[in-house]
Amino acid sequence: MNCNHCDQPIKNNARFCSRCGMEQDDTVTKEQKQSWSAKKKGIIFLSSLAAVIILFAAHITLSRMYAPENAVAELNEALYEQDESIENVITPAESSVTWNTEIAKGYKEFLLNEVNESQIDRYLNEVKQAAHGDFPVTFTTNGHDVLQVHRDGRFAGIYPSYEIQAIPYDIYVNSNIRNISVSLEDKEMEMSERNQDYKLARVYPSVYEGTATFESEFSKGSMEFVPDFSQGHANEIVKDLEWEADYLNVEAADMDAPLYVDGENTGMSLQEAVGEGPVLTDGSVTVSSKFDTEYGSVDSNEVTLQNTGEAWLEADEEQLNELEQAASSQEVDSNQSLEDFVESYLEISVKSMNEGDFSIVEDFHDPDGVSYQESKDYVDYIYSEGIQEELEYGEVVGYEKNGDMYTVDVEDAYTIYKEDGTVSYQEFESTFAVKEENGRYYINELTNTEEVHSEEIN
Repeated sequence: MNCNHCDQPIKNNARFCSRCGMEQDDTVTKEQKQSWSAKKKGIIFLSSLAAVIILFAAHITLSRMYAPENAVAELNEALYEQDESIENVITPAESSVTWNTEIAKGYKEFLLNEVNESQIDRYLNEVKQAAHGDFPVTFTTNGHDVLQVHRDGRFAGIYPSYEIQAIPYDIYVNSNIRNISVSLEDKEMEMSERNQDYKLARVYPSVYEGTATFESEFSKGSMEFVPDFSQGHANEIVKDLEWEADYLNVEAADMDAPLYVDGENTGMSLQEAVGEGPVLTDGSVTVSSKFDTEYGSVDSNEVTLQNTGEAWLEADEEQLNELEQAASSQEVDSNQSLEDFVESYLEISVKSMNEGDFSIVEDFHDPDGVSYQESKDYVDYIYSEGIQEELEYGEVVGYEKNGDMYTVDVEDAYTIYKEDGTVSYQEFESTFAVKEENGRYYINELTNTEEVHSEEIN
């Protein structure tokens, strides 16, 4: 260093100049201060540089941490890690739709069934390509929007944050019968019409068990159902509630006859019950009736409803024949006359011919009389020719008694329908030999018959 006064070189840190003897305190202090200032500036520069590096690293870290693809990566991990809960990764898109631990668990199962890892990878690329552009980015499969990456504010006011959101579905129900009560979770509703879609609930895909019931005056039924979220389109699915049930359409020749269901009288006529129901058609329900005939009440056939509510009821032929034969074989009481017997015989003989069944009229004949075989042969002949007859009238116009035999004169008329379609009207005058035995009458012989009038009707 040099002297601050004479510029003579002196030793460093010398207090006095060896040439001029002047003290050097001010110079030493100044240099020291200059040296300290330089050091301080270096420290500040290095500190600033370190801070910049730290901030840049923090920025890079936070940018990556809050990148949208990280949300998808977390979803991928939550799906395919067995013990990972998806509830911490996915949030509901609509807070008004129920979302809880159980629903989240079922939602994970739904995603595992509907989405594979390759689809998640493609979705991750879509989200990366979107970068910080327009959001939400929606994931779609099988025609439904399943989930979306949604921008959820900013961290520290700088870094946008993202979340995976579940997207709800609308569940509709449809039934082939009306007046159905349906429930699913905490939702309940009545379906008053059939073959119409009713919105039952808005839910996140998961495992749900619903119940449907109906009850009518004839039967009741219930079923459980599970919505299938792989069906439908555009986040709407329709659950068809198909019942083995229908509405009644029971027909018979006499629609005023009462309707019996499972052997119980419903208090309704067959006509009144048309269109009523629903009634189960799974083979668990039977319908029947009772018909009033001239011989008394006759049961109908019993029809088991299978696949349809339609049935045709008719009188039990065996029971009807028994009643007819019982009526024909009854003993003549004090109030029955010969005229009543012969006129009844005319009616029953026509029925016997029309049905080709001689047994219907058999008990009216004397088994030892001529008419027994003649009538039997005539019944067979008329039926084989396809001829049908209708008794217009038949009445006894006189009789004479000779011992246990009566000669009975009859006037009778018939409309006759032939197989070729011709119809004629014929009137007769006939004479019968009638035998009385043990208080009963029997036709013994047709002794004479004469056609007194005949005309073609068409």
